[in-house]
Parts: sequence; C-alpha cells; structure tokens
Amino acid sequence: MSKLSPISAFKAIKKLVSENKFLRWGFVFLFAWLIPSIVFWSGIYMFINEYQSRENGLIQDQAANDLISYSYDATPTRYWHPKFDNLYKQFKGLRFGTEALETIVADFKKNWPKDSLDIYLFDGSFEISENNKNTPEHKLFFELINKTRNDLAENQKDSTQKQQLQDEEIKKIGKVFPAPELILNRVQNKPNTVIELGNPDKYSFCYFNYDKTIKSKFVAGILIFVHSEKITQSFILKDTLTKKNPQNYGFITDSLSVLPKEADNITAEVLSDYFQQYPTNSFRLKNKIFTLHKTDSGAILISAFNAAPLPYPSLS
Repeated sequence: MSKLSPISAFKAIKKLVSENKFLRWGFVFLFAWLIPSIVFWSGIYMFINEYQSRENGLIQDQAANDLISYSYDATPTRYWHPKFDNLYKQFKGLRFGTEALETIVADFKKNWPKDSLDIYLFDGSFEISENNKNTPEHKLFFELINKTRNDLAENQKDSTQKQQLQDEEIKKIGKVFPAPELILNRVQNKPNTVIELGNPDKYSFCYFNYDKTIKSKFVAGILIFVHSEKITQSFILKDTLTKKNPQNYGFITDSLSVLPKEADNITAEVLSDYFQQYPTNSFRLKNKIFTLHKTDSGAILISAFNAAPLPYPSLS
C-alpha cells in the first residue's frame, strides 16, 4: 500500500473533522484557547521565577557581605580598640585620686565579665596609679616604658647610642607581664594600638596609649590587659551583631545561640545541620532566606530575611 501524501492526509483529516462536530469543537478549543493559554501562563511563570530569583539573589548577596563585615568587627583587635580608645579619651587629663576617675573605671568594668580586664593608669612621669595589684615588677615595667621612650628620643639624635634593656629586668617583668619586649617595642613604634600577646591562659591582648604633653599628677597614659579566656565569643557577637539588627541577624556558638527574630521558631540545630549537610551558605527554608558564615573561631553567623514576594503590581 502506498503511503498517503501530505495533501491527501490533510484532506482526510479535514473531511473527518467537518463530519464530526465534537472533533470540530475540539480543534477550536485547542487552537483558540488551550495553546495560547499554555503560552501565556508559561510566560507568567518564567517572569515570576526570574523576578524572585533576581530579588532573592540580591538579598543573599547583601546578607553575605553583612556577615563578612560583622565577622571582621568581632575579631579581637577590631573589637577592643574603639572601646579602649574611647575609655582613654575619658581618662586623659584627669587628676589622679578624683571621684570622677574612679566612677569611669567602675562604669566601664561593670559592662565586662568579672576579672576580664586589668587597667593601669599613669601620669606624665610614668608614675602608676594606686592599685592593690601593683608589685615591684609593675613599677619596674612602667619605669622601663619611660626609659624606652627616652631612649627613642636620644636615638633620634644619635642612632649609634641605642641603650639595650637589661636581661635581668626583662626576666623580672616577664614573671608578671607576658611578652614585655613586644610591648616595649610597640610603645616605641606604634602607641594607640591593640597588641596580641599570644598568651591565652592569662593576658591575651594589650592596649597602650600615651600623651607626652600631659605632665605629672594627671592621667597621661593607659595600659589595659585583656583576659580573653574570660570573654566568650558570644559576648562579643551579642555586642557587635545582634545589637545592631536582632531582627535579621544572629549567631550560633558552643556556649550560646541567639537566632534572628525572622527565623520564625526554626531551631539552631536545624540550621546547623542544614549548613553542614549542604555545600551552600545560602538556602531557602519556610519562605525565609538564610545565609550563614563561619568565623575563624568556629561561630556560625546567621541572617534571615523574608523571601521576595510575588510582584502583584506587575502581574495585575
């Protein structure tokens, strides 16, 4: 049997449709409504999908950038410096023994964990303020700071007459203060800085600042030692991340978890497990967009935002 030509097949279909009312209306329905509807709704779906993907992508990018910034703000040197620098500005120029001086110290320490800070004030002659913890090593240390700065002034005149610090003095100071040579070097070259001492068991960080224009009997300088083992990562994150935007940002640590309010009762365990199982830092869960970032200290920073809504004005 020879195959039907396309023209013959078309004529046969045309005759069949013209003789059958149901087929005729079926073709009208197919070409006049069904196919245009499929094309129309497919276009709507693609438009909505592209719109939401673009908007959600912007939310994820902004959240990721914010978390990196918060992570940087929570690093010790970045966190300590502005607080200690502001404290020094309150102290500077006040007379020793005044009630205002004691009030400032008390108000500052009450916002920190107990015994996490050792604060030493000294005048223009590097005489240390009265403190029950003062020892001969403390006095020697501040004498060497003064001597070191005087040496620096002399070295600027004659670089060949650099006076070396005595090993015995350094050993005595080392019984009380860690890395005294590092601190003395920073006093010479870079005051107003936070120094990492590398001693996590006692003194972890140190802040030093000094104004040489201030004379004796008035506060000219400050030295603060930080016991960072007493200050948890959650303490810093609560002060840097959740204080600024608790609605959208939070964190998970071993000691404490504070989730964003937008998390809508999603637990820290669920977020942590999701973060470990999937190779992505951003995901969508219960119509929320979560972005996570792990810090060097092991804390997980979290952001939670509502997913982009449907573009109702455009659809209408």
